[in-house]
Amino acid sequence: GGRGIKDWALLELTEPIQFNDHIQPACLPRFPIKTQGNDSVCYVMGVGLNGPEETSYPEVVQFLRVKQVPCVIPPDGPNVVDCYENNNLLRRVCSGDSGSPVLCLDDAKRWTVVAVASQSFPCNIFFLPGFAHYT
Repeated sequence: GGRGIKDWALLELTEPIQFNDHIQPACLPRFPIKTQGNDSVCYVMGVGLNGPEETSYPEVVQFLRVKQVPCVIPPDGPNVVDCYENNNLLRRVCSGDSGSPVLCLDDAKRWTVVAVASQSFPCNIFFLPGFAHYT
């Protein structure tokens, strides 16, 4: 979220990760990935609240299909790189999802991280995109 607070970290592990059905790698982009239009396949995943009335966080990672949309941010707002939203206004990125990856399928059908959710607008403000990626 806010200014001066970082939403992600890079970790150096002492042991290799053991991939399985529940733990899989995601690529970092080497070239632009299609994130707009009906044929783009993008998801945000996270463990934030499932709605504005919720008080407890889910025990299982949640997935939400999203697409890139034009950003509608106040002129005095932060420098926005991308905004994403989903078509289902009842499901939104909420509190606790900041730092979550946005993953899209590239042309080779590999999941690729294209953005990190840095700002989740309140779950019940439907005239704003679900979340934005800030620089």
